[in-house]
Amino acid sequence: MAIKHSTEDSRTYPCGACGGELHFDIESQLLKCPHCGNTHELVEGVEGQVSENDLRAALQLIKSGKQAHQDNFVGVEKEIVCQNCGGHTTFSGTLTAEKCPYCATPIQRDDVQDAPNRIPVDGVLPFSIDDKQAKELIEKWISKRWFAPSEFKTYGRTGAFSSVYTAYFTYDADTRTNYTGRRGDNYTVTVGQGDDRRTETRTRWSPARGQVNNSFDDITVFANEGFERKRIAKLEPWSTEDAKPYSAEYAAGHLARTYDNDVEECLPEATTQMETEIRQTVRQNIGGDQQDIHSLNINWLKMTYKHLLLPIWLLTVIYENKPFQVYINGVTGEVHGARPFSKVKIITAIIITVLVIALIAVAVSAGGRGQMIISLILLAAVVGIVGFGVALSVRGKRDFAKQNEVVPGMKSPAPASWAGAHSPEAKLHRRLGDAVRAANGNPRLVELGLAEQTKQIESEALAIDERLVAAAGLPTSHRAGAVAEFESQVAALEDAVATLIKSTTVSDSKQLLEQAVSDADVKLQALAEARAEVEALDRSVSGTLAPRMPDVEQGKATG
Repeated sequence: MAIKHSTEDSRTYPCGACGGELHFDIESQLLKCPHCGNTHELVEGVEGQVSENDLRAALQLIKSGKQAHQDNFVGVEKEIVCQNCGGHTTFSGTLTAEKCPYCATPIQRDDVQDAPNRIPVDGVLPFSIDDKQAKELIEKWISKRWFAPSEFKTYGRTGAFSSVYTAYFTYDADTRTNYTGRRGDNYTVTVGQGDDRRTETRTRWSPARGQVNNSFDDITVFANEGFERKRIAKLEPWSTEDAKPYSAEYAAGHLARTYDNDVEECLPEATTQMETEIRQTVRQNIGGDQQDIHSLNINWLKMTYKHLLLPIWLLTVIYENKPFQVYINGVTGEVHGARPFSKVKIITAIIITVLVIALIAVAVSAGGRGQMIISLILLAAVVGIVGFGVALSVRGKRDFAKQNEVVPGMKSPAPASWAGAHSPEAKLHRRLGDAVRAANGNPRLVELGLAEQTKQIESEALAIDERLVAAAGLPTSHRAGAVAEFESQVAALEDAVATLIKSTTVSDSKQLLEQAVSDADVKLQALAEARAEVEALDRSVSGTLAPRMPDVEQGKATG
């Protein structure tokens, strides 16, 4: 059995066998230790049903100020001490579950979900799609996007992939509606004479009034900001009937967010859905071929709600400085998201279509005039292909040069061939550029003005790249071993960038972002120190692989 280890503001779940930290394992639906593999039964929330709450009572509490619309402690920084390593983790915004940036221990903030002036969580729908299944679903979804750029499909290098419990409110209601309107019954008449004789459809209208009853169960409303709501809505339906009574154990090892919009702020979206269904019921009750509704008097009888956490896998990829998000329903596997379009692929498809039309014309045409038309079509196709080829050549050279840059706008000392070569040094060179572009292209980093961190990433990338170019120039007998040593440095830089990107996908908070930046700073500092040691050793031997690290300012290197 797992033992909860909690303080006033946070909780963790230590393994009873080895002392490691337990994670909620999706496949087994148990708490599992990633170190020793032992599993532990969930202590809380495994039995019983999720209870409904009186909506009117909650609205009254909000109006009286007992549950404020914007609680001060949700928007401010909260520092939590990790119970495993003693490191300090800063929570802010609506994030309530995270991993310690120093030892990866799952940490949960208790003072938000259990706070008396916050609406408590009633239930949680556990993940049933695990990490492996989610990645397979993403791969399948991307592979069907024929016009997506090839670079987008390498999402694993610069994308952030996370399991997130998101906040929802569900609403139940019983309604009785009195209505007035009119019913239209269609009939046909024959009018006109001679050639103008025709049949017309006309409508006979009669007054209508009545009463209808509706019952609504679990109308779901997404309560978080920072997501594409239209795409999130397409993840429905949610199997809310399978929700478990809330336990923080389900979020161990996963991200979780409390609500940004409370039960009152989400209510209009729910009632809009209900009123749409009520109107449909009224139309059915009126009958006939057409219906006009003049008035609706809705009597809201019993109204209840639940605050649930529902599971979403979230992929965020930065492509050409723009974020694209893909969402997976963590229970059903439904996938919806945004992806960029490749202009080259689209133009190529258009040209192929023109050629196919030309070939069809050749096959079905005959005679001199037909041959002339065919010639014109073929000539247009050839001109189009030639023009397209020239445009691709010009653009290709420009793009090739850009792809060879590690820092945008700065010419790299690397050979131009590295932009497309498959040698180890060329691949490492391109990975450095991808990492820098991912950092520069993240909109949250730009909005929050974290230029110092992106500058440091650029500096490290340039320094590694210059040494990589020098290593590639060594004699063949020494080159492979020298180049291989850069793999760990490039991976460390990618890890630091991924830390920054990941934080921007789950919170709108500057403080939380700065926490991730601090974590990235630690990694970058370790990388810089390791690189400095190697450079010092190289200088003491021959100085061959120790070029000076440039300063980067506004996209330019000086000195």
